[in-house]
Amino acid sequence: METESPGDVNTILSVITKQVIELRTEQLTFISCKSQLLLTYLQFKDEISNIQEILVFLKKKLGNKPCISKISPKIGAFVSPKIREIIYDLKYLLNIAELMCSISVSPNGKFLSFATMSSVLLYDYNNGILVKTVPMPKYQWSFGDNVIRKVHFSPDSSLLAICPPCNQIFVFKTSSLDLVSVLSGFVSFITSVSFFQDSKRLISSGLDGSICIWNLETAKIQKKFLFNDTHTKEPKMITDMKMSLDDRLIIIGFVDGTVKCIDMNETVLFNFQAHSCQILSVDISPNNQMIATSASECIAKVWNIQSVNEGINLSGHSDLVPTITFSNESDLVFTGSKDESIKCWDATNGIMYISISYHENTVFQVCHHPFNRSFATCSGDGCISIWDYRIRI
Repeated sequence: METESPGDVNTILSVITKQVIELRTEQLTFISCKSQLLLTYLQFKDEISNIQEILVFLKKKLGNKPCISKISPKIGAFVSPKIREIIYDLKYLLNIAELMCSISVSPNGKFLSFATMSSVLLYDYNNGILVKTVPMPKYQWSFGDNVIRKVHFSPDSSLLAICPPCNQIFVFKTSSLDLVSVLSGFVSFITSVSFFQDSKRLISSGLDGSICIWNLETAKIQKKFLFNDTHTKEPKMITDMKMSLDDRLIIIGFVDGTVKCIDMNETVLFNFQAHSCQILSVDISPNNQMIATSASECIAKVWNIQSVNEGINLSGHSDLVPTITFSNESDLVFTGSKDESIKCWDATNGIMYISISYHENTVFQVCHHPFNRSFATCSGDGCISIWDYRIRI
């Protein structure tokens, strides 16, 4: 009986692997088409909700007084008490049918990326067309839930960092989604990841109270900061971390509700109690003037970086707020909540401009476009939604 040589087996396996990848690509394309067919129905559903919001607001504002409106309310618009109007439209919807905790928009504005437990996906941000997908590299599950928690592009859009629930960070080349680096050696769950402006270094934080600066060429740690509780001397768990666009400041959120700002020399610029419970998300405005925080409570906050004694409360959610981010112009703040809503606020006074009830599960992340008035959201319902908005003063 004639047996197949190892070379023949490898060839067969290669062909099967290629066919599996092609089938997966076709499946994702089908899912995307299906999502577009559902879009019209969902838009009508959302329009009704927005009309109801406008009516409730007008009733509260006008009471029983008769009124002749000079401007007809627009569908998809929430009119704020400042007579400032933000009109939003759903650009498109991706139904991935898996829990989505993290998404990233490339700094050049071209791509939207995220990952499932089995695949890394790259979409065209403007039209929602799948550009490329590759299988997720094999890893051994180590920490937390079995979901991808962090995805982040480098400033030059050439690299993509992904944090699976293990003690590694995978770095891919954006153009091909080839794996170019694996950062290993973490002893706890990775809570955040970001790139330096040179796109040659990466910074990460973890629940072990550490912040690591990595050299991507050597895949080695260049510098490591450790934070301990002043009373217990135990590692102080970091729940989120963001770096300013000029690489000068690091904003750190801790499990005890405190927020700390340090520079690259580890000099503490300020340290304060932002919330009475666990910080879930922090962000620093592109102009370096404000920081935003959200926590395991209904209220998110915005703080002047020059004086963090008193923050501006963003009150309106009915459950915890896992994500908060500034707009590219630093004037607006966007939040997503376990109450399944997305909200937009004035960063200077806390007025709510938009409230969108669209997802059917927790909104885990809101990611603003780098230069357009547009943002992306992902949710536990397996959907990713892309929104455009316009501002009328």
